[in-house]
Amino acid sequence: MAVTAVRVWRVALDQEGDPHRRLSADERARAARHASPEQGRRFAMARAVLRSVLAEAHGVTPDELVLGTEARGRPLIVPRDGRRPPDFNLSHAGSWALIAVAPPGWRVGVDVEWTGREVDCLAMARSMFSPAEVAGLAGLAGAERRAEFFRLWTAKEAYVKADGAGVAGLRGVQVEVATARSSAPSAGFPAALPVSWFEAAPGYCGALVVAGSAAAGEQSVVAPVDRILES
Repeated sequence: MAVTAVRVWRVALDQEGDPHRRLSADERARAARHASPEQGRRFAMARAVLRSVLAEAHGVTPDELVLGTEARGRPLIVPRDGRRPPDFNLSHAGSWALIAVAPPGWRVGVDVEWTGREVDCLAMARSMFSPAEVAGLAGLAGAERRAEFFRLWTAKEAYVKADGAGVAGLRGVQVEVATARSSAPSAGFPAALPVSWFEAAPGYCGALVVAGSAAAGEQSVVAPVDRILES
């Protein structure tokens, strides 16, 4: 399957079947280290579906797919036969996961959060958000504050996951209306990118950030999300 546009798959992590048989030895070990069997199985299901999606996108079998990481730990597909692999990103929370795949040379970040989890929105915001964002949250209450917190959080996560900066980069990202803007982006990565939000599932907030160019030297552009699929 040639990847010519961004795709986002929505994965039900509590679906039937044995995901462990599709995993690498390292992935099985990581699943076993989770705090509970439920969490371990959900991790395994996310990784199993990820392998199937990426194998099809790269034109190999799941067993032939080799995953690696960039210098700062961002996951990638190890190139095969000289072909540039597509970019991808995975996020999971509760009983759902999102898998985003983008054309070779592009960068994609996706995040999903369960908005029903217990979190002190203001306390978390004070440690990770800008003063203006904290003030905005402080002016809200109840469900409105919670919804705005997760809207901002998912946007920041999606941006740093596309950049590859990791959680440490969250503090440098500010969300202005529908744009995520970083004060310290990685070399060559856009300092500001639009954010697309969507309901990943009832009670789950999803956000997507994409940067890509058709050829080296062209200005980065945002790719459209043309479908969200249930796997």
